[in-house]
Amino acid sequence: LFKSILQQMNAKFYHSTVTGKQVEQFWIEKTGMNYGPLFDQYLRTTQIPTVEWRLKNKTLQVRLTNCVPEFWLNLWIPTADGQGVWRNVHHNKWTTQSSTLSAETTDALWLKDYYVTYKAVSLAEVRKSKAKTIEVIKH
Repeated sequence: LFKSILQQMNAKFYHSTVTGKQVEQFWIEKTGMNYGPLFDQYLRTTQIPTVEWRLKNKTLQVRLTNCVPEFWLNLWIPTADGQGVWRNVHHNKWTTQSSTLSAETTDALWLKDYYVTYKAVSLAEVRKSKAKTIEVIKH
């Protein structure tokens, strides 16, 4: 599908000057999916998304931070040695997955094919982050 859409885009815009919005609209029309947040994240900001994760009681929790609000990625989440699942991970929304891995092994098994950083976080850091968010909302 991806290669086919690239070929169609090349045929349509061959020897043309196009804007990012035209390319974005082309992808939305061809896939029926809203890629606006992806284009916003990687073309209109300088932020590098962070995949924050924590492991507790054989449950791996994952979320994206340092990104535009509607941003999400389909990430491979490690669950056991050499095994994992593909899950949609969203901005500031925890995705949970059972895991038999240690924190050290989980850290080593993340796929490095994305333009993101990975960060293990503690429960205390998460609480601190929530407190700051609540404080901002109250003002």
